[in-house]
Parts: sequence; structure tokens; C-alpha cells
Amino acid sequence: MVGRYWTFALVALLLLTSIPSDLFAGKGGAIKGGRSSASASFGPKVTTLKVRAPAKVSVTPEVKVQSRDVLGRYTSSDTPAQTPKKPTKPIVNSLPANTQPLAATKYDSAAANAARAEESKRAYQAELAAKAQVEAAKVRAAQVVAQAQARAAQAVEVAKLQESQRQAAALRAAQAAKVARDQARAAAIEAKCQQSLAAYRAAHPLPIPPKIIVVERPVVHQNVIVDVNVVRGFDSVVWERNHRDRYGRFSTPNYRAPIVIRSCYHDNIDSLFYRSLLAMSAIDQANWAWRHQRELDRQRLDDLRTNAQFSATYNALAAANVAQDLSYQPKGVSAADVYNETYLKEQAKLQAKHDAEVTAQQKFDAEQKAKQDAYAVQQAKYEADLKIAAQKAAADSVAQQPVVVDQQPTAAEQELVRQNEAVRRELAESQRQQQAYAAQLALQNANQQDAQRKVEVTKQISTAQDQNKQSEGHGFLYYVFLTLVVCGLGYFLIFRLKIVPSKD
Repeated sequence: MVGRYWTFALVALLLLTSIPSDLFAGKGGAIKGGRSSASASFGPKVTTLKVRAPAKVSVTPEVKVQSRDVLGRYTSSDTPAQTPKKPTKPIVNSLPANTQPLAATKYDSAAANAARAEESKRAYQAELAAKAQVEAAKVRAAQVVAQAQARAAQAVEVAKLQESQRQAAALRAAQAAKVARDQARAAAIEAKCQQSLAAYRAAHPLPIPPKIIVVERPVVHQNVIVDVNVVRGFDSVVWERNHRDRYGRFSTPNYRAPIVIRSCYHDNIDSLFYRSLLAMSAIDQANWAWRHQRELDRQRLDDLRTNAQFSATYNALAAANVAQDLSYQPKGVSAADVYNETYLKEQAKLQAKHDAEVTAQQKFDAEQKAKQDAYAVQQAKYEADLKIAAQKAAADSVAQQPVVVDQQPTAAEQELVRQNEAVRRELAESQRQQQAYAAQLALQNANQQDAQRKVEVTKQISTAQDQNKQSEGHGFLYYVFLTLVVCGLGYFLIFRLKIVPSKD
């Protein structure tokens, strides 16, 4: 703002001083008077205008002037009316609207403005004190509500604990009943399987074994079984060529299947089941063989041990088959192998997770059972003490006489009372700590809010004072600028245009 004033003043002075005097004076010299025709400087004829000086008028030095004072009253003085000085701009108080003083007029002094600002500050401080009292009352009410809520929450927690104990007891009872039902069902299924297996063996006795006995163990390596159907580029011809030496040809009667099912689950359907197994994919076959490995091993052992002459041959061939299975190396890793390895890893992870959950549940049940046992022992001891006290009172009583019971509490009752008192003391101490913490937190929040309000009020007052100072500086610069403009105009009229009064 100041730079603009100075720039405008310098530009005006340069323009005024750059105008040549010959433009107005013409060839005849200076213009006497102050007015001439437009062609005086350019034509051969020059018209000189004579300006007469105005007649002198006598002015009475003392004139009675009737004017009004600052309060609006008419006053009469013997001295000429003097122009009042321009008052300084009053300080504007930038406090909030609810604490703003009355509007300042142009006749108010700085002292009045300061007093009004101090009064507004005191009113705002009183309002802050009232708000602080209200906040303190709110904090006390909140503390009372928090105490009531804490007591209600404690009651709810006790009820929840009792309900959880009841649900745990019901769950344990249901689990015990389920275990009993599962055990009975498993026993029934096992009995039925044994009966079916005995019937099948009675109806299908073992044939006379040939001289050369080939004992084929169930498939251990999952990538041995390959789907004979056209699945992913494999067909029966390729499968027969790769497995002809070990299992025989699929199209000939002497074909020996790698897996033979003789159990209660598949009675009299060996060939049908094997055909359905061939219709499966390689992954399904491998998974089935892996899941039923133990059943197949046990069934083959049972079949071999029924005949005593197979025992020696079985031991030798079992060792040979184990060595052959361990020495088997596939030509390449197929997608089925990768899938099966991943499946086994996932199954192992799931099994480990299940075992961990079972262990955790067992540990939790053991802890609950230990607590219940301890409570049951304590309750039994308490009931025994009560029973002994009742027997003692009955023995000491007289026939047809009121029984006077000893009011002295037993050791168990005293222990229970002591425990209850300890629990009450702990609850009271925790409530006291919570109340102290809430009061400390409320006091800290009130102090922070008060400090923040004081900082805001100080900033507002300093901003108002800065604005007043800046406005006063601008007014001074405005007066300086007007003085420079008047001086420049006078210089231009007197020294550049040389306008002088006529001597006539």
C-alpha cells in the first residue's frame, strides 16, 4: 500500500515537470493572465489577455459563529470556528460477538476504547469461569454415571460367568452323550463288518495256490496307478506296455490287478469295483489307494495268514516287495504327483491344527474340571461342617425344648466371609482408582481448554492492535501524499507555466 502511494506521487511529478513551457507560452514568451486562445502558440497573431487583480476586501477578524459541540448542543463564541482535528481511528475490539462492547463512535478517545476492551475482557473471563463450573458439574455427573455403569457391568459379568459355567456343564454332558453314541455305533459297524467278512470267507474259500506265488502289495507310490482311459494323453496301450512285466496284459485272462478288494465293503464285486476304479482319474485313484492303504495291508495279511504254508513265502516276498517299492523311481513328475504332494501337506497341516485344537480343548476341560473338583471339595467340606453342627445341636437339644443353636460361625464360614471381604476391598480400591483417574483427566482437559482460550484471546487482541497501528500508518502516508501533490501543482503553475497577475 505504501509503495503504491510513493510510486503514484513520483509518476505525477515526472509528468508535470516533463511538460515544456514553450507549449503554453508560444513565441511571445510567458502568458500574462492565465487564459489564451488555442492558436496563440501556433499562429502569427498573439492575443494577450489581461487579468485584473481582484479588489481588496476587508474582512472583520472577529466573527461570532454559532456551532454545535460534540454533544449536539448549540454554542456561541466570539472567536472564529476552528476546524476540529481529525480523531485517530479507535481500537476495534475483535472479541467474540457475545462479548463485543458498544459500537465506538468517531468522538471516542483511546482511553474509552481501552476501558471498553478491558470490560469486555473481564466479561469474557467471567463467562469462561461459568463455563468451567458447568464443565466441572458435567464431570461430576459423568463420574456418578460411570460408577453406576461399572456396578451394572460387574453384575452383568457375574451373570455371564454363571451362564457360561452352566453352558459349559451342558456342553460337557452333550459331548459325553455324543461320545457314547459314537462308540456304540462304531461297535455295531465293526460287528457287522466282521460278520460280513466271515460270511464272505465261508462262501469264497481260498483256492489252491500255484507253485509260483506272486504276492502283490497294495500300491504305496501314488504315481504308479495310471488311468487306462484316454485321460491327458494316456491310453490303455501305453499303460499295458509300461506295466506288462509286472501286472500282465489287461486283455488276457491272466491279468493280475494291482489292487484286489476283499472286505465287507465290497462283497462279491471285485471286478466291478476295479472297473469303476479304472474309470477314475489318476488323482482319484492315488487318493483312494492312499486312504485305503491300511485296510488293504490288513486284508492281505489276513488272507495270507489263513494258510500256514504261506508264512515263509510271505516273509521273503514282503522284503522283496518293500525293496522294489523303495527302489522305484518315476520317469518324470506329473501334475498328479504335485497335486498329491500338496494335498498331503495340506492334510498334514489340517491334522496338526486339529490336534492342537483338541489339545487346547482338553487342557481347558482339565482346568475347568480341576476348578469344579476344588469347588466340589470345598462345598462338600462346607456341607459336612453344617451337618456336624446340626448333629451337635440335635444331640445337645432337650426333648420338646427349643433348640439353641450356637451362633459362632464355623471355620468354613469364616473363610468365606474373609474371601468376600477381600473381594469387596479389591472392588472398592479399583473404583477409587478409576474415580481418581477420571478426576485427573477432567482437570487436565479443563486446564488445556482454559489455556487454549487464553491464547486465542491474546491473539485476537494483538491482531486488533496491529490492524489499528497499520491503519494509522496508512493515514499518515495519505497526508504526506496529498502534501506532495499540492506542492507539485504549485511548482508547475508558478515556475513552469509562469502564470503571474497583470499589472494593470
